[in-house]
Amino acid sequence: MKQQIIQLERHDDVVSVRDRLGFLQAERVLLVWPERGAILQRKLDLVMIQREASRMNAKLGLVTEDFTVAEHAAELNIPVFYSIKEARRARYWRGDPPWLFTGRDDRPQGEGPTAAELIARGRQQPIALPPEFQAVRRVVGWLIFAVVMAVFLVGLYIVAPGAHITLRPAADQVSVTIPVVADPELTSVNLIDRAIPARIVGVEVEWSTTVPTTGLVTQPSTPAAGTVVFSNLLADTVVVPAGTVVRTTAADPVRFRTTEEVTVPEGIASTAEAPIEALPEFVGLVGNVGANLINRVEGPLGVRLGVSNPAATRGGGVTEAPAVTKDDYERLRAALLQQLQQRAYAEMSSPDWIGPSEFIAIDSLAVVLVLDETYSEYIGQPAESVSLEMRVVVQGVVVDEQYARQVAYAALAERVGRGFRILDDTLTFVRGDELGVDDARRVTFLMTGAGDIASAIDEQWVRTQVTGLPLDRAIGNLNAALPLEQPPRIELWPNWLGRMPLLPIRIDVTVEYAR
Repeated sequence: MKQQIIQLERHDDVVSVRDRLGFLQAERVLLVWPERGAILQRKLDLVMIQREASRMNAKLGLVTEDFTVAEHAAELNIPVFYSIKEARRARYWRGDPPWLFTGRDDRPQGEGPTAAELIARGRQQPIALPPEFQAVRRVVGWLIFAVVMAVFLVGLYIVAPGAHITLRPAADQVSVTIPVVADPELTSVNLIDRAIPARIVGVEVEWSTTVPTTGLVTQPSTPAAGTVVFSNLLADTVVVPAGTVVRTTAADPVRFRTTEEVTVPEGIASTAEAPIEALPEFVGLVGNVGANLINRVEGPLGVRLGVSNPAATRGGGVTEAPAVTKDDYERLRAALLQQLQQRAYAEMSSPDWIGPSEFIAIDSLAVVLVLDETYSEYIGQPAESVSLEMRVVVQGVVVDEQYARQVAYAALAERVGRGFRILDDTLTFVRGDELGVDDARRVTFLMTGAGDIASAIDEQWVRTQVTGLPLDRAIGNLNAALPLEQPPRIELWPNWLGRMPLLPIRIDVTVEYAR
C-alpha cells in the first residue's frame, strides 16, 4: 500500500499541516513529530488533521513519543508508531483501538492496551511463546532463582556478620626537664636550639623611700665666751650697745658679739670691759681663741674705739651627730630601684600588658632610663635619715609559656619510642626557675613536661590480624601482638557465629587509652 511521510517541524501548526495534506497522493499518510518541541497537543488539532486526511481518502498515522498526543490519538482511533520503520513494517493500520506494532510478525490479538499504556510500559508488547518453550522457561527460571538465592545467602554470610573490638593499651609515664631560652630577637620557635620568641615591654614609674643615716660628724654644741676691753680713741664718751661685733684679724677671722651694753668714759685711752660670745656660725671649738687676738671693732665704732681680749675665750665645744654618708646614698638607691622594679612588675603583670599564657621574667626587669633623681640631704650633712625620690623607665621581657610548652613537648616526643604515642589528655607542663638573663636580654628558664605514653595501635592492622578467625584465636593473636592493659573485648553479631567477619570493613575497632 502506497504511503507518504510528512516530517513536521517545531514551528508547524494545524493550518500548516492541513495545507500540506492537501497535496496527498497516497492511501496512507504518516505524520512524524519533531524530536524536540511540543506541537499539536490539543485534541482539536488532531480532529481537524484527521478530517482533512479523510477528505483526501487517506489513512492517518502518527510517529511520536509525546504522551499527550498519543493519548489524544488513542481516543480518535489514530494508530501511533515509535519510528518510521515500525510504521512501514505494520501490515495493517486498523481502525479499532490503536496498536503499536513492535515485531515483524506481530498482529493484534483481541483487545490490548492503549498506546499510552504501551508508552508507560516501555514501548514493547510481550510476545506469546509456544507451550513447549514455556516449560523450559519455568525450569530455567527456577534454576536462576536457586542460583540467586545461593548467591544471596553466601553474600549474607560474608557481608552481614559484624564485630566490635575494644582494646586498652598499657600506659607508662615519661617526663623531661629542659632549659628554654626566650630571645626577643626571634620571631618563631626554634625546636633544635630550644629557643622561643619573646618581647620587651616598658613602663614609667615614680616612687620615694627613706633610710636612716649611718655616718657620724662632730657638730659645734656651745659658743665660746670671754671678755674684751674697749679703749677710747677720742675725748668723747662712747656708748657700746649690746650686739656690737668684734673679731680677730687672722686670715679666717672669728667673730664675736657683746652681750651687754657698756659706756666707755670720755678721755683718750679711757677703757671699759664688756662680755662677749661667739656668733652662731662660730659655735664650737673655733670660737676658742687666744689672748689679745680679738683686736678689731666692726661698724662705725671701729674708728672711735680700740678692742682687745686680755684672756683667751673659752667654752666652745662640739658633739657627735648622725650624718649622711656615700654608703647611705648607695643603699638608699639600691632599695628604691628594687621597689620601683616591683611596682613596675605589678603594673606590667596586668591583663592590659600581657596575655593569659604570658609571664614577665623577674630577672629581666631593669631600669633603662632615670628621668628624675632627688636626695633630701647631701653627703656629710648631719641628719638622722635621708630620702630619695626617683622617676624611671623599667623594662622587662615578656615570655609566652605556650611556646615553651611546644619545646617541652618536642623534647618529650624524642623520649617516646617507636610504636608509642603520648596521651594528650595526660600532658602537664610546669615552668621552673629562671637561670639568668644575658646582655642581649635573653632569658633562660627551666621547663618540665610530663605525660603518659601508650602503644600506638593501627586499627587497620588489627582488622587484618583477626579477619575470618575463630573468636578465641583472634583474642589470642591480639594479646600476643599488642602490649595491652587487659585482654581485648570482642562483641560479635550475630553472637552465635563464633567467628570473626570475613570482611575487614565489618570489624569496628575502638582503642581506649587510660585517663
